[in-house]
Amino acid sequence: MPQHHLEPITRKRRRRVVTIEVLEARCLLSASVVNAGLVNVSRFPGQQSEGSIAADPSNPARLFAASNQSGMSLFAAVSSDAGLTWTRREFATGTDGLPIACCDPSAAFDAFGNLFFTYVNAETKSVDLLLSTDGGQNFRLLNEFIGDGDQPTVATGARSVWVTFRHDDFGAVAYGAPVTALDVVGRFSKRRSIQDSPGPIVGDVAIGAAGQVLTVYETPGTGDAPAKLFVRLDPDGLGRKNFAPAIEVSGTAVGDFDAIPAQSRRTIDAEPALAYDLSGGAFAGRVYLVYTDEIPDESNNTDILLRFSDDDGATWSAPIRVNDDAGTSSQFLPRIAVDRTTGAVGVTWHDARNDNGVPGQGSTNTTPNDESQFYAAVGTPTAIGIDFAPNIQVTAGVSNTAVSNNPNDYGDYTGLSFLNGNLRPVWADNSNSTGDNPNGALGPLDLYTARLQVNVTPAAAPRTLLGQFGNVGGKLTVNDADGTAVTLRLANATGFAFANGGHIDLRLSDGGRGARLNVRTRGGDGRLTLGDVVVNGDLKRLSAVTSDLTGTLFSSGNIGSISLGNLTGTLAAVGSIADLAAATLSSARVFSGANFGSDAKPGGAGADADTFANGLIRRIRTSGSVTDSLVGAGLDPVDGIYLNGNDRVVGGVLSTIDSISLRGGVDESTRFVAGAFKSAKLPTKAVPSMDPHFILL
Repeated sequence: MPQHHLEPITRKRRRRVVTIEVLEARCLLSASVVNAGLVNVSRFPGQQSEGSIAADPSNPARLFAASNQSGMSLFAAVSSDAGLTWTRREFATGTDGLPIACCDPSAAFDAFGNLFFTYVNAETKSVDLLLSTDGGQNFRLLNEFIGDGDQPTVATGARSVWVTFRHDDFGAVAYGAPVTALDVVGRFSKRRSIQDSPGPIVGDVAIGAAGQVLTVYETPGTGDAPAKLFVRLDPDGLGRKNFAPAIEVSGTAVGDFDAIPAQSRRTIDAEPALAYDLSGGAFAGRVYLVYTDEIPDESNNTDILLRFSDDDGATWSAPIRVNDDAGTSSQFLPRIAVDRTTGAVGVTWHDARNDNGVPGQGSTNTTPNDESQFYAAVGTPTAIGIDFAPNIQVTAGVSNTAVSNNPNDYGDYTGLSFLNGNLRPVWADNSNSTGDNPNGALGPLDLYTARLQVNVTPAAAPRTLLGQFGNVGGKLTVNDADGTAVTLRLANATGFAFANGGHIDLRLSDGGRGARLNVRTRGGDGRLTLGDVVVNGDLKRLSAVTSDLTGTLFSSGNIGSISLGNLTGTLAAVGSIADLAAATLSSARVFSGANFGSDAKPGGAGADADTFANGLIRRIRTSGSVTDSLVGAGLDPVDGIYLNGNDRVVGGVLSTIDSISLRGGVDESTRFVAGAFKSAKLPTKAVPSMDPHFILL
């Protein structure tokens, strides 16, 4: 898909509206989706638009939704039964103990069950932040950010809460505070500048596993002029560092006030949105950006595009088009969320693809492309992108804001949450497809939601992301299953730690100079059980003498110096292994010149298939015994079965094991396989050409 460049923009955002309904089950490439119910959340007279929705990770059945409301107030709804029923009210009226609201609501739960909610104050224009500890039934004012603010966004993660917005005096700004428990919120930081005055609207903010804060904005793109999208990263969040220099991600032909037939009064912008993958999956730490582009410019053929970054926004993928229609209609106001339990990605948006100008066939009038329905897409990440299933039409009814008497049309944004397989958007809708809009059809807008049940196949690994460390995040201290405190220090790389049953998995991405990992333990039993350790690049040094490797340690490059406790799993490098020191090897497999494919595990087919090349192991050392183990340099099992007589060594004598020193001895079933050996002590000196422990191929 060609890329189109835009100029950045600053825009004043106001209220907006969305609509949705329910459809049949759809089969994704690796997931199934069932639309389990369409609900008119508000059922209020007047206009409800610019919705926000949040699900409580500490109690997933608890939901909170809010939107703009006609007049000086907001609409709110609370559900304690996963959205089957809702308790509704008008609030922030100025007479209910809360500051009177203008508009721009944003809501976010954290892991403790705190619900943070922000909006623009109608009287002072300041940004007010509320806190609820009972799921949104009651709020108290937590903080007021003084000044003329616009479109605030609140985000939570890594024991912190952040608020971003455009300040008329200081440009795009951010404030953060620590959160340590339910109803325990620390002091907010001083103002941090994202973009100086006049500054753009902050399109979105997302918090990564290490507490890093990533923001996106569009600038300048005045009116319908092309714009550019930029991100800025605060790598240590509440730490001392500030936002790093801006990185241009993409151009877009959608400016800050770009009129399309379906939103001709309020207009649209690119509406960029961010979401981190905080799941325990293989792509944890990836961040996604969704936005709107127009191809060609001023054609009203707007599309929803997605890019992703595996390095906290430093570099980005090529764009992927999310909407799968073949026409030239408008798609706009996208939102994105990632399910932290599965890593599945959900995107929702308004879509005019079915409006052909024939009443009764996707239209209520004779003008094409000026009415919309609500759509969604769900995908699963891959090493090179994301696999999306066919788009899901969420609503059957058709909404038309031109007859809604809402000067803000659908507004500036929609809302979306994705938790435990439940993708739940909110939007403004005047189709009255559920028959309970008190204003009837094609009048003022109500706030709608739907529940899309997403089942990922195969099921995600039963592990939990513990945190990020290294280049982003610094050191990380976590507790293993028996209470041992484990401190991970990493240089020249970024790492992720996962709890997986009774062990901890690690994933490291080499920054180009070879990762250096130090693992220290204290308390508990003093030992760490390592599961899978996957290194993208070189592992220059691993110091983990109190850690026992039970899974697979795989490096896509070379392995330098390794110090482990007991090795009962598999250790392999695509390149060479310089020095492996361990207490014991028991049922261990150690290979150099072995590429285990995209799954970093022995065996598999397709992208997961193993391939083999020349291998070099300079030294293997143990202080204890070696039992039932296999060590190979360049060893190719050919048929997938080792030591059955079909093996070969790639490169012959070029695949060498230079030194073997086993102080505790070796049992009769252990084998060393290479094209050449130089010296061996088992624990006394051995002659490889005459000792059955050695196989020369």
